Formats: sequence, C-alpha cells, structure tokens
Amino acid sequence: MVSSDAVVLANAGTLGSRWWKVSYACATNSGCDRHTQAAQAAFLAAQHAHDELYATWNIANGKAIGALTLRLTPQLRHYQTANITAQQLWINLERAFGAPSMSAIFADFKVVMGSKLSGGNPVPEIERMAELFRRLALNNFLIADALQGLMLLAALPPKWDSIAQLFMQRTNLAQALTFPNVRAAITQEYDLRHEAQGSRPFLLSAAARTFPAAATAPTAAAATATRRQEEVLRWMPGEGEE
Repeated sequence: MVSSDAVVLANAGTLGSRWWKVSYACATNSGCDRHTQAAQAAFLAAQHAHDELYATWNIANGKAIGALTLRLTPQLRHYQTANITAQQLWINLERAFGAPSMSAIFADFKVVMGSKLSGGNPVPEIERMAELFRRLALNNFLIADALQGLMLLAALPPKWDSIAQLFMQRTNLAQALTFPNVRAAITQEYDLRHEAQGSRPFLLSAAARTFPAAATAPTAAAATATRRQEEVLRWMPGEGEE
C-alpha cells in the first residue's frame, strides 16, 4: 500500500504540472488540443498503474483479513467491521488484547511458586518452570536470575536435598546461583543416579542366572543315582534264581 501511495503522489505531481501547462495553453489559445491529449494520456496511464497496484493489494488484504477472521472466536468477530483493512483490524486487536493482564501474570506466578519436582526425570518439569519464567518476562514481570535459581532449588524433593546443600557450598555462589547452573547441577546428579541404578538390574540378572544352575545340580545327581540303582537291580538275581 505504501508503494502504491508513492506512485499516486508522484503521478499527481507530474499530472498537476501538465494540467497547469494545459490550462496556460488553453488560456493563450496556443496548442490546447495537443497538450490536452498528452495530459489525458499520461493521466490514463497513471490511473491504470494505480488500479493494478490496488488490485494486487486488495487481494493480499482480503487474504490477511480472512486468516485473522478464521482465528477469531464468534464473540470477537465484531472487531471486523465493514471496509476495514487487515492492518486496522490487527491494530484494533492489539490494542484490546496486547496489554498483559495482571490476572494472567498472577496465574503464571502462582504456578511457578507452587512448582515441585516429582523426583523422576527432572527435565520436563524444569523446562515447564523455565517457560513460566519466560512468559513472566514477556509480560514485563522480571524475576532475578538468582531468585529463579533459589526457586528451582526450593522445588527439589526431599530425597534430593543433598543437591541443594552441595550447590550452596560453592565458593563462587554469588555468580553461580543462576537458573541454568542449578538446572545443570540437577540434571547431572539425576544422570549419575540413573546410571548407578541402571547397573543394579545387571547385577541382579547375573546373580539370577547362577541360581538355576545351583538348583539343577541336585536333580542331576539324583538322576545319576537312580540309573546306578537300576543297573544294580538288573544284575542282581531274581527270586528263585540261585
């Protein structure tokens, strides 16, 4: 739309100069027809170019309005008035809903204050807290990075209190107490514990494989003794055979 306006203004200046010449020529009765025809031809060419630019803009504007309207609930479609442009519709929506509401800020703050890690995989739960902090920051409600780190440490379950104790013993705590550093310490500790727990099933399975062999040993000895007894009975003379 800006480019078409510029074209119209430029053409308007040119045509204005030409129409002044036409008026002067007609007033002095010198070449009125020639200047009139030239000015009319220039005016028609500029009008044709403007019509093409306007048609292109009108198609794009209609598509933009349609895309916005499809994403509006029926209760909000009254913002689309007749002869409104997509830019004007966007400005109206931004004025109505662009400013953050304190209720939304309080809802996010309440959730992040009540966040607690379950003791399982901490990555999804920590990312949830990070997303809440980002949303609060976008709404101009900034929380200091050190306070974010403390809130993450406070969200640890009781069985992970050792992580908080070790982290708070750092010599550079004033610089290290940040949300990313606390997140890295928690995930690293979880990985170490997960690897340690992952080795136990292997040991249990190895021990379990030894028990069946020990359990089958008496069965094999009993079978051998039974075979020997059968051989002895076969060679022993029966009743009346002496």
